[in-house]
Amino acid sequence: MITERVTLLGTATSVTPAFIFTILLMIAFIPAARVLGLVDRPDGARKRHGRPVPVVGGLAIAAAAASVSLALGQSALGLTMGAALLLAAGMLDDKLDLSWKLRFPVQAVAAALMIVGDQLTVTSVGPIFNLPDTPLGPFAFPLTLLGVVALINAVNMTDGVDGLAGGLGAGALLMFMIAAAAKGNAALVLVLGPPLGAVSGFLMWNLRSPWMKQAQVYLGNSGSEFLGLLLAWAALNLTHSPAHPVSLLLVPFCLAPALADSVVVMLRRAANGANPFRGDRDHLHHLLLDAGFRVSTIVAMVCGGSLMFGALAGALLALGAPQAWLGVGFLLLVFAQLALTFDRDLAVRRLAQLRRAGLKTA
Repeated sequence: MITERVTLLGTATSVTPAFIFTILLMIAFIPAARVLGLVDRPDGARKRHGRPVPVVGGLAIAAAAASVSLALGQSALGLTMGAALLLAAGMLDDKLDLSWKLRFPVQAVAAALMIVGDQLTVTSVGPIFNLPDTPLGPFAFPLTLLGVVALINAVNMTDGVDGLAGGLGAGALLMFMIAAAAKGNAALVLVLGPPLGAVSGFLMWNLRSPWMKQAQVYLGNSGSEFLGLLLAWAALNLTHSPAHPVSLLLVPFCLAPALADSVVVMLRRAANGANPFRGDRDHLHHLLLDAGFRVSTIVAMVCGGSLMFGALAGALLALGAPQAWLGVGFLLLVFAQLALTFDRDLAVRRLAQLRRAGLKTA
C-alpha cells in the first residue's frame, strides 16, 4: 500500500510540472512562430482551416518533457538525439514543404539514433501466430527500424483534425503507464509521466472546446513525427523490460485506429495507382468530416476506440489469451476497415447514414 502511494505521488510530480510548463511555453512559442513564419497556411484542398496556425506544438512538448525529466534525474540519449533531428528537419518541412523522399531518410536516421543510443532493438517476436520464440538475429535491427519509421508516419497521418494526434498520443502513453504499473514497473511509470503531462498540456491549446472553437497551435510535421518517435520509444521500453515483460502485441491495439488507418490508406492509394506516400483526404477522419461529423465528435470516437481496443487487448493478455488471437484480431481489424472504406464515396454515404441514425436516436 505504501509503495502504491509513493508511485502515485511520484507519477503526479512528474506529470503535473510538464503539463503546466507546456501550457506556459505555448504563451511564448505561439507569437514567436508567427514572427518566424512557422505556421500552417490553409490551401483550400487538404488544409481547410481558416487562418495560418503556428506549428510549434512538438517543440513545446519536447522542451517541457525534457526539462522535467532532467530535473527528475531521467535521461535518454538515443531519444534525445533522434528527437532533435526530427524536430529540426520537421520545422524545415513545415516551412518549406519538403518531399517525402527527403523526409523518409531523416526519419530512418532518427529512428536508428534512438534504437542504438538507448539499446531498444526488438530481438524476437514471441509466440505470435503460434510461431516459436526464435531470435531475429541479423534481422532484429532492420525490423525494429522499420517498425519505428512506420509508427512515426502512422502518427503523422492522424494529424488531420484538431486534437486527434495529441489525443491518441496521450491515450497511448496513459495505457502504456497502466500496463507498466500492472507489471510492477514503477520506474517506467515515472519515466512516462513527463511526456504524458507535456502532451496533455499541448492539448489545452489544440483540442477544441466550448471556450476554444479552433486549435491555437498545431503539432506540424515536426511535432507529429516527434510524437511518433516518442511513442515508439515508450512502447519499446514497455515491452523490453526483462524484469517486467509486457507483450509486444499490446502496442498496436493501444494505437489501433492510427495504425489500421495508415495501412488502409496506403493500400488504397496503391490499388488506385497513386503514390502511397503522397498526402490526400482519404484518411478515416477525412471521411468522417465529409460525412458531416463534427471535429470534437471525430476525436471522441477515434480516441475512444483506441482506448477501447487497448483495454480489450490488455484484458485478454491478463486473462492468458493466446497471443495468436490478438495477432489475428488486429489483422481482421485492418481488413474490416479496408473493406468498409475502400470505396470512398460509398464509405462517406454509409457514415453519413450512421450519423443521421445517431441523431434520430439521441
